[in-house]
Amino acid sequence: MPDTPITLPAHLPYTKEHIVVIGGGISGLMSAWILLDKGYKITILSDHWAWTKDFHKSRLTSQIAGALWEFPPGGCGPTEMTKPPLGWAQLKQYEEWALQSFEFYELFMKLQERHKAEFGLSMAKLNSFFYKSMPKDAKVTSEDPDEAKLAQIKAYAESNPPRLSGLQRHHEDIQGFMQGIGVGEHYQGLLKDAYTHDAPIINTDKAMVFLMELLRNKGAEMETVHLEKLEKQYLEDLGYKPDGVINATGLGAKDLVADKDVFPVRGAIKRMANSTFDKFHNLNEAYLVPSQVDPANNKDHVKTVFLVPRSDEILIVGSIIQPYNDQLDLTDDSPEVEIMWKRARDFLPRLDYAQPIPDYPLAEGLRPFTSKNVKVRAEERDGLKVVHNYGHGGSGWTLAVGCARTAVHLLETWLDGKNTKTPDHLNMDMYE
Repeated sequence: MPDTPITLPAHLPYTKEHIVVIGGGISGLMSAWILLDKGYKITILSDHWAWTKDFHKSRLTSQIAGALWEFPPGGCGPTEMTKPPLGWAQLKQYEEWALQSFEFYELFMKLQERHKAEFGLSMAKLNSFFYKSMPKDAKVTSEDPDEAKLAQIKAYAESNPPRLSGLQRHHEDIQGFMQGIGVGEHYQGLLKDAYTHDAPIINTDKAMVFLMELLRNKGAEMETVHLEKLEKQYLEDLGYKPDGVINATGLGAKDLVADKDVFPVRGAIKRMANSTFDKFHNLNEAYLVPSQVDPANNKDHVKTVFLVPRSDEILIVGSIIQPYNDQLDLTDDSPEVEIMWKRARDFLPRLDYAQPIPDYPLAEGLRPFTSKNVKVRAEERDGLKVVHNYGHGGSGWTLAVGCARTAVHLLETWLDGKNTKTPDHLNMDMYE
């Protein structure tokens, strides 16, 4: 894969073709960044943009996201991956995309000390808990997905050079570890294992504003347009004659390209003040009890606990997972919100004393899933060279950099005058 830019140069002269990026979320913006630094002329089209001036207008999915980096598969929702051969991408692609994103965030923090605050980027410990004990020598070939995931994390943490950092196991003193954190008695009686590793956390409001300003400074044109279809003549009638298109429309792909595999998963998070108040002490680390098989019946999946210190001011508490529900009508009094909040307080009782953010105590949004996993694929549509980059589910920020790199690489290879391969062959080469 080509390198993702880390430096922040100003507007560079265009030396390559004109690309239209459709979608104003993190997937579209990250794709545009890479293309701009390669010398492409970029126009970004979206019917909605990030909004941070007040709390009256709705925010983009990319802003509402918990934005905690997780090693795939993510534990905060239905798994983003179906079993082969059904999916566009498989677990190995998810892992590589996530690791590339991790490396980007880590390197950005090192090289851009001044800008990491503007980006809203921080690194914290992520503590993941499980209802079963996992072997010290967990194998990547294990049929248990949690054991296989732990083994893969360990392998990447011990690689040379390491691609993950800060891995610690807590299986030998899980009770002492939980007591030190302040985990409630109910969960202390259920949880049997835990591990910790470093994880990027993104303050999404800051990051989206930073990225939009960065892209404008680099010369990207941004236009508010609602597209009804993705066809060459239709775009030309609107005044656009691109050499290539990146389609990063998320749930919008269901209508724009008639993708019947796209579906929403409703989610919501409570936004609490992450400041010491009464008996509540602010959190500096993230805590996750991922969705996993209920130990009581070894069948059903239990709900998640998700605590993320987005900044010194905001603590994110989640989460809710409701597939195929596209209604944004939850309130603090909704039963599922109350249950989510009780679950979090049972895990960490001192949350009883946490205070909600007055102007914006509850955020809800729709995670953009597809039934065939993330779709980063080349497709010729009515003479248009289109590369899709959507369907990231609840892992948009985790996968953003890796997926953008793949999308750009596909498009660059396709636009190369020496290329004789069809889009299908380009896709096969990419995913071999």
